Amino acid sequence: MGLAEATQISPTKARALILDMARYGDNSHRIPHTASEQDIAAWFEENKYRYSELITRLRSPGARVPLVENLIGPNWNLVASTAGVVAATVQGPGGPSPSISSSGSLSLSACYPSFDAAQKSLGRAIQGNSYQDLLQALASGFASLEAFVAQKASEWNTANASNLLSEPRNRTFEEKVDEWFPIISRGRQYDRSRADWSMLQTLRKIRDKGAIHPSGVGYAVSDIELATIINNYQKGISETLFRFHLFFEMRMPCAIIRARYAPAVFAT
Repeated sequence: MGLAEATQISPTKARALILDMARYGDNSHRIPHTASEQDIAAWFEENKYRYSELITRLRSPGARVPLVENLIGPNWNLVASTAGVVAATVQGPGGPSPSISSSGSLSLSACYPSFDAAQKSLGRAIQGNSYQDLLQALASGFASLEAFVAQKASEWNTANASNLLSEPRNRTFEEKVDEWFPIISRGRQYDRSRADWSMLQTLRKIRDKGAIHPSGVGYAVSDIELATIINNYQKGISETLFRFHLFFEMRMPCAIIRARYAPAVFAT
């Protein structure tokens, strides 16, 4: 007994994966968010990729979306071999610009290393049938969401010194989303009525019980329960981070889109 991933996703999900990569992925083509499926299909055809064949190919989790799936990603491990060479990120006006001039790591945002760590822990949870790795994935996944909110608040405060977003003690993640997002977006409220937000609360209870407040008396988790929580991670954390980017009309790392369409996990 153990866990396994489905070898294919549905044609509907494969189609949606292609469209999301084209519309929202961090690639150089900058296809408009509002582009229709017909326009995107025609664009692929013009670039010698038959759209119907792409859908079939992308049902395989290992297949990549040509032209629009940026595999470089937002996190880099650097080897500095030339004196005086500096690598840096580019932030908004007046914002911090992390840089490095020696071997090390560089990321576009604190959000993305946490999300990457969550994905790696999730992979270990599947491969090793490991509840502890799943708890680590949940902890890192929530950290990525919290880092996203903190980044948006920092960007706002840098550009709006006379109207700073304050963070009093004990302000919850939900309160920050409710109170800060409308200010940063200049009037739009984030929709917390969707299924992904409800699932996020379910995952939070599991995270809090297992990773933050362990009882010390052990646990019992069946393979079916473990598979269910892993699948719910996709519906909660990955989906919420995806929608946070959409809310602010941000291009996003393709790993976030890819995680949204991860193949289902099941008990064998």
